[in-house]
Amino acid sequence: MNSGMEIIASPELVECVNRGSPERFKMVNRYKNDVFALGATIMELGLLKPLNKLITEDKHFDTNQLTSYFKQFQNEYKSNKLLVSMVKSMINVNPIERPTFIGKALTNLTKRSHFLSPDPQSNYCAFGSRA
Repeated sequence: MNSGMEIIASPELVECVNRGSPERFKMVNRYKNDVFALGATIMELGLLKPLNKLITEDKHFDTNQLTSYFKQFQNEYKSNKLLVSMVKSMINVNPIERPTFIGKALTNLTKRSHFLSPDPQSNYCAFGSRA
């Protein structure tokens, strides 16, 4: 890219652009693409560096590079398992397994994890472990 910035796009959108078929764009779930982009942006902010080289010279998405960045992010934030799990679900390269909306991702994570537990005395969730 000439500006020195890379566009954050989901793997399925990158492949769709490569094929150049307008009909294929209709098949890309724009919400899942946005969730992927938000997850990648969270990783950029957390690592304090841009996620360069996610798109190869031949214009394909580099899942190995994404994995490398995620491992760095995971190592940096290993004490915050909820954040790491949320970002992992957001940047899933399989759009079927990626959440459509981040609220849904958080709901699913809190149901199966011990990081947030409902506070029976209030209408909000308190951080802590379940008994």
